[in-house]
Amino acid sequence: MPHAMLTEKGQTSGRTLVDIHLLGPVELRLEGRQLKLGSDKERALLAALALEVGRPISMNALLERLWDGKAPPRARENAHTYISRVRKHLRLAGTGPSAPRITSQAHTYVLNTDPDSVDLNRFQRLTDLAGAVATSGEDERVVDLLTRAEHLWQGEALAGLPGTWAETVRSTLAERRLQATISRMAALHRLGRFADSIGELAAMVRHHPEDETLAGQLMLAYYGSGRYTDALRVHQQARRLLMSEFGSRPGDELDRLHRGILDRTPVDRLLRTAAAAASSGPSPGDIPPRSLRHAICRTSPRSSAGAPNSTP
Repeated sequence: MPHAMLTEKGQTSGRTLVDIHLLGPVELRLEGRQLKLGSDKERALLAALALEVGRPISMNALLERLWDGKAPPRARENAHTYISRVRKHLRLAGTGPSAPRITSQAHTYVLNTDPDSVDLNRFQRLTDLAGAVATSGEDERVVDLLTRAEHLWQGEALAGLPGTWAETVRSTLAERRLQATISRMAALHRLGRFADSIGELAAMVRHHPEDETLAGQLMLAYYGSGRYTDALRVHQQARRLLMSEFGSRPGDELDRLHRGILDRTPVDRLLRTAAAAASSGPSPGDIPPRSLRHAICRTSPRSSAGAPNSTP
């Protein structure tokens, strides 16, 4: 189905024809129907343009992202071919003033389309809204918004695309997703829904065993569910891992939470302490698109050709 456009309140309003999926395999959909993109290079080109939707990208930047700074002799000609193929797919959505299209001027290219047609932008909008409503204590709404944001993901970002540039984008977006998930877990805990978070948090701690924030959230989930020994076991495992892998001990926040559990401190008091500590860090909406732009443009120490507005 075509995606629903988001209003400022995170509600839906109307539909658009084109969907560009970056939070998973790179896909182009027209009225819910997947259009077949021919090669990894076509998908990489669409991803590079969609990540900068509405902003010009130089041909040099596109070459850098398509070939990781190792462009073959006919790279420009090949890039023009990929652009033509993607344009052909986009023309299926129509040719009117509001139809999606790739325009070119002075050796730069722009994907002009509704920003909400790109799933990453919808994710960012939802996390921005969640960050805003979290300040007013609307935790039910925070959970709803961040759950909807999580449901946009269909695996790793740019799944299947090879190369340093794609991996850099994948890693940057994974961090953004992780921050949103941690914020959603914290909101669940403030609502007293500790048991609801245990399964997901336990899986994430297995995947990110060195992440002390996740370990702390899992400790709170166990403790709030009455599983005292399981909460202490999470700290023990985190401490053992940090010592064996990094030669360090858990940080102050995790140790403070551990002492609170040992002392049988009421869980709501522990939550207030954790919230006060978290208030100095980023909320899910505090990671702006510019952070991603900066990251994806620093894929090669040898060249600045990845900069969004660089010229050939």
